[in-house]
Amino acid sequence: MKKIILAFACLSALHSSSQSENAIPEKKVKFGFNLGANYSNLKSNQTLPLNASISNGAGVTMGLLMDYAITSHFHISPKMELSFNQSQVDFITPDQHHYAYEVMPVSLDFMTHAHYKISQKKSGVYVLAGPNFKLPVVDKSKQDADFNTKPDFAIDFGIGFDYFTQHFTVAPELRYSYGLLNVSGNPHVPDLNYNKITLVVNFK
Repeated sequence: MKKIILAFACLSALHSSSQSENAIPEKKVKFGFNLGANYSNLKSNQTLPLNASISNGAGVTMGLLMDYAITSHFHISPKMELSFNQSQVDFITPDQHHYAYEVMPVSLDFMTHAHYKISQKKSGVYVLAGPNFKLPVVDKSKQDADFNTKPDFAIDFGIGFDYFTQHFTVAPELRYSYGLLNVSGNPHVPDLNYNKITLVVNFK
């Protein structure tokens, strides 16, 4: 009888081990929103006219997001964010009249970030990277309505921290968006790249 019980116990252990090895990691989907600030980093790839200069400033970002856990370490996070940005090219006319060409004053950003969690713990640091398509919502400057801003495609990379609470996850996230396309619609500054630093807090 003891041999039968021992054999049954061994078979049960092997069966459990086989199931755990073939188990598919649980996939979880979370939805949420974020709020934060941004700082524009507009750059010209050509020498600016003598009467022109670039100025950048801080703006506001808010959006919606989804978090899809493929494994405990690897997540995919699509985001849609509305950004109010502060970047412009300032001009001074010969008669000392000032006017500005605003670049990407308001944009709708569509991004898909891949997250890799470094820590083994539930809460921990992650790094991110992924594409970002910026669509101008307000594409013309208030001061110079003749010239618009073109859509942009960028690559984002950054770092964040997932902090788990009882009911939701809070994730501060710092990222840099490197613009790849020329966004200028102004012939006086024909080649502009729009980059941006964003600090948001995600609530999932």
